[in-house]
Amino acid sequence: MYLRFFFDNLWRWKLGVIELDTPPTNFAPALDELNKNQFPDEFAEIQKLAHNRMIMGYFRYGDIHRQNLDGYDTVAEAHKRINKYSQDHNLEHLVDALNMIQIEYFKAKKAGKRLHPIDDGEHAEYKPIKD
Repeated sequence: MYLRFFFDNLWRWKLGVIELDTPPTNFAPALDELNKNQFPDEFAEIQKLAHNRMIMGYFRYGDIHRQNLDGYDTVAEAHKRINKYSQDHNLEHLVDALNMIQIEYFKAKKAGKRLHPIDDGEHAEYKPIKD
């Protein structure tokens, strides 16, 4: 705990931020615990299901990287699947939306688009859902 406190203060010093006098009592959990809590195995299984469907898509439609996907609005299709999910709460629609997003990513890469990480301060707003 104190080693972590030392390194936290070292970063504060390096960034020119006021150092802490006493160690905080609410350190974040260990990384392996965060991985388990923030990315549960169940979601990894759903990603595997989506992955398997992309493999089946190869046999149905051919290699995704060789197809002309310009006429296919994958963003609209992802939205359609998410809207279906919000109506019937069937997780199947989220798997389909995940695949649409993956196909859109392939299209964007093919078109030469790049990833430009930003933090625009726009984050998800908490709104309780009524069932």
